[in-house]
Amino acid sequence: MKILNKLRAILKSHMLDGFIIPSNDEFQSEYVPDYANRLKFLTGFSGSNGVALVTNKEAVFFTDGRYLLQAQQELGDHFKIQNISTLYDNPYLYGKIGYDPKLHTNVVLYKNCSLMPYENLIDLIWDDKPTQVPSQIFHYPLKYAGETKEAKLHQIQSYLQLNKIDALIITDPTNICWLLNIRAHDVDYNPILLSYAILEQNGNLKLFSNSESTIALTEFSKHLKLLEHKKVQLDPNSASIWIKSHFKNVILEQDPCILAKACKNNIEIKQARRIHIIDGVALSRLLHWLERNHSMNEISVTEKLLEFRSAHPDFIYPSFPTIAGFAEHGAIIHYHATKNSNKTLTANGLFLLDSGGQYFGGTTDITRVIPIGRATYQQKLDFTLVLKGHIALANSQFPVGTRGSSLDVLARQFLWQYGKDYAHGTGHGVGNCLSVHEGPQRISQIHSCPLKAGMIISNEPGYYKNGEYGIRIENLMLVVQLKNGYLGMETLSLAPIDHRLILKKILSETEKKWLNSYHQQIYKKLSPFLNQQEKSWLKSKTIAV
Repeated sequence: MKILNKLRAILKSHMLDGFIIPSNDEFQSEYVPDYANRLKFLTGFSGSNGVALVTNKEAVFFTDGRYLLQAQQELGDHFKIQNISTLYDNPYLYGKIGYDPKLHTNVVLYKNCSLMPYENLIDLIWDDKPTQVPSQIFHYPLKYAGETKEAKLHQIQSYLQLNKIDALIITDPTNICWLLNIRAHDVDYNPILLSYAILEQNGNLKLFSNSESTIALTEFSKHLKLLEHKKVQLDPNSASIWIKSHFKNVILEQDPCILAKACKNNIEIKQARRIHIIDGVALSRLLHWLERNHSMNEISVTEKLLEFRSAHPDFIYPSFPTIAGFAEHGAIIHYHATKNSNKTLTANGLFLLDSGGQYFGGTTDITRVIPIGRATYQQKLDFTLVLKGHIALANSQFPVGTRGSSLDVLARQFLWQYGKDYAHGTGHGVGNCLSVHEGPQRISQIHSCPLKAGMIISNEPGYYKNGEYGIRIENLMLVVQLKNGYLGMETLSLAPIDHRLILKKILSETEKKWLNSYHQQIYKKLSPFLNQQEKSWLKSKTIAV
């Protein structure tokens, strides 16, 4: 591979034994613009989470369970592929390993190697690197945001005053967009402005981006130096090592914008319910169309769904690349169809469709599985086990202060009884016309923050049989305050769950009650926006089990 040979020549000239290349950019973005997608340039990997380690002798690629199969297909035999959990305890980490301090928030030191902050060596061999275009900022109206930027700024300023902090350096672009009620199109699928901001205790705000209406990003370092003797707060999870290096004494605490952004206000909640009706109509139309049109393929279904979503004026664009995987492609957790991989939906198999949209008013993410032809008993059993876990989480009630990690077992319990599991988290937070993956809330086996009323989070247990099929049932849920003082879940997503895949005999009466109630809500909320033929189809799909 010529690129690897070029990189190794650079390593030799700089007297390095290796270099680490992550998937993110300097803003720690999940989805990065073309000019910053160094990992894809080097490896061809199209996923959103990966790290390459290139040494003088080896090339190793690390990713999480969602992307291991995908990486094997996209990278071929040029890289050894390993789970990302082994990255910093790895025999290939030896000698002097270089890294770009702007692309990392922390590094772990091991006795076998010295990690050296360095210029980005990929930029030295990327001859046709895409150019960065100026950012175009637009206002996010109050009727969608629910709170003025002045009120939000006052809230964060009060936090600084209470804690006697001179300045907050905001390094997560989604926090900046939330705080200022602005959006932009700097990143695919996420309407955010790639930016940094400095908010001082006196209310003075400085915004740095690639837009002509703000301070240039190239000036950011100079403004950081002006604060080196001040009491400054940085978020350790989004501030790069390069930014942290400007300060000897700094408060490393979670950005106060994060929790305020995660707990949606009443207007945001109202808008989220509205856009899930809009999105449910589009997906239901797609499912109806799919049953009446045969010999479709993964790409044509993706394009048709985009057409249905685009019919509404509040739709902006998809919230992530649509995952449309038929048969064995469904077992690739974050599969993305290409011209070479595109499968026709024929014969017997399961079709997994995971998609979402960015709207003025919110962000959606929903997964459904559709049987093409006949489903086997084993497929139905696996689907029903996943459904039982999904319902258990949707039905849950829990005390204030409960963390998502305490709820994760609810979704896995039925699969575990059959010796099965899935290699991804059960739920992630979702923003308001921002990132489809929003913190700090999540439901996973990893320790997470306490869930709070107003948070939106996904419910997406699954099961994947390598080489055969994939199953995932995903809805977005709103954490709500219950009358008994506990918290519970309100399901926001609206699209029928296919009866043809359910083994009704292993559903409890409680589970049947939830499913019937959910389907009644779907018909009630979506049918007014469907034509007569679509309405009749939806009624047949939401009958009681």
